[in-house]
Amino acid sequence: MKRCLIIVFVSIFLCSSCATPPGPYIKRKPYVGKRNDPVSDQRYPQIEVGKEIKIINALGHYVFSLPSKLILWNWKIDKHWISQSVIDDIEEYLKTNNLWDVKIRINQYNPMREFRRLKKNHRVGAGYRWTFGIISWVNYLIFPRILFGGDNYNPYTDTISIYSDLSSIGYHECGHAKDFARRKLKGTYNLLYMVPIWTEILEYRATKDAIRYTYYKKEKDNELESYKILFPAFGSYVGGEATNLFVLPFYPVYLGAILGGHVAGRVKAHKRNKHYDKYLIEPN
Repeated sequence: MKRCLIIVFVSIFLCSSCATPPGPYIKRKPYVGKRNDPVSDQRYPQIEVGKEIKIINALGHYVFSLPSKLILWNWKIDKHWISQSVIDDIEEYLKTNNLWDVKIRINQYNPMREFRRLKKNHRVGAGYRWTFGIISWVNYLIFPRILFGGDNYNPYTDTISIYSDLSSIGYHECGHAKDFARRKLKGTYNLLYMVPIWTEILEYRATKDAIRYTYYKKEKDNELESYKILFPAFGSYVGGEATNLFVLPFYPVYLGAILGGHVAGRVKAHKRNKHYDKYLIEPN
């Protein structure tokens, strides 16, 4: 077990040891499906902000989200009160990547509209929508994340739900939507989350896209924030997967991977902050 933890720490540290920028950013073309009917209902805006329910928001922010706040060491995780600047950042990401039909629900709980999106989303095969999609919708109905939190992208409804007041997390979830937008077999692609290692690959793609986007847009603060938030978040996936694959003690390996992500993220953020201006380029 000690050997596994050492490998995790060393590998993550090496990935963060340089000050070079994250790499070129590739924007996506608009998705063109087989049918012309969009998933979104034109009566409602693409980005909707839920009505403020102070008691629910307070319980979500001060009680149910405490484990997530501790794991990622940031008070804005699952805050439930989302600033306008974060909403504006998400909107700009959608425009940049031509994701005109992805729904963004900002701290909103709306099962009926989500069911309509599930029904209309012909970009995902009916067999997937009425099995896994229904299971996902029932979970959304019974365990409202407006209370429990948990930023996520639902490919069956093409919806992103945001509860954290952090642009880096918003970009990460948008990265998932962007990744799915270019896949023809979206339902099958989503099943990769059930395959060992592939979960980490999909999370890595969304994290890489989010960080590269912040550099492309010259959002220095958001880029540095991304290292500190998304690295330990990715470590949580690695740690969880390692315990399942190699039958290792859960908490030491899981927490060790998260700690490794924190160390790597802060080392990377420090070096990027120190050498940021050296690598600046003009956006395409």
